[in-house]
Amino acid sequence: MPTEIILDELRGYPGPVLLDREVAATLRDTGLVSVVPAHGGAWTILPSGKVGAVQIDDLLVRVKP
Repeated sequence: MPTEIILDELRGYPGPVLLDREVAATLRDTGLVSVVPAHGGAWTILPSGKVGAVQIDDLLVRVKP
């Protein structure tokens, strides 16, 4: 079962998320969200103004209106 992150299109995820560097880069490259390094291998996920969903390995990210 995938890990699911649900974002509002105008608000970022409430806390840093632990992701592999490759998963973070792939997620960023989708254009659905911005992925910014936080600390200790964690990343801050911010919406980029688009609505949709993407799954990378066992991570499912949904951005809702």
